Amino acid sequence: MTFGDCFTVQPFNNLVATQTFTGAQLKAVLEQQLFPLTPTSTVRILQVSAGFTYTYDTTLTAGNRVLNMMLNGVAIDPAASYRVTTNDFLANGGDGFTALTAGTNRETAPGFDVDALVAYIGANSPVPPGPANRITRQP
Repeated sequence: MTFGDCFTVQPFNNLVATQTFTGAQLKAVLEQQLFPLTPTSTVRILQVSAGFTYTYDTTLTAGNRVLNMMLNGVAIDPAASYRVTTNDFLANGGDGFTALTAGTNRETAPGFDVDALVAYIGANSPVPPGPANRITRQP
C-alpha cells in the first residue's frame, strides 16, 4: 500500500480530533446517523473502533434505535465519559452529524488524518479488515 492509496481514501486533509462524550451523547451521535436529514438524503453509518459494538433497529422510533452499546464487552454507561476520535470535519458537524459538536476537551493531533493512516499502516502492516460484527442490524 502506498501513500497514494491512502490519499485516495482520505483526500481531504482533515485533522484528527479527539473529544470527550458521555455515553448518552455517544448514543445521540449513533442515533443521528440512522435518521436521514431530508427525504432524499442517505443514511450514513459511522464506522466504530475495535472493541466497540452496538445493534440498531430502524423499525423503532427515532432516539430508540441504537441498542446494546458495548466497549470491550462492557455496557456503555450513559453518565460515564468516553474519548472519541474522528476527523475534524465530522467533529465540527460535517455531513449533518451535529451531535458530534457536543464533545468537550477537544484535542487535535498534529498532521492530517492521511498522515495518521499512513503511520498506522506502516507500523502494523499488513492490516487485516476489522471484524464485521461490530455493528449489527436487528431484526
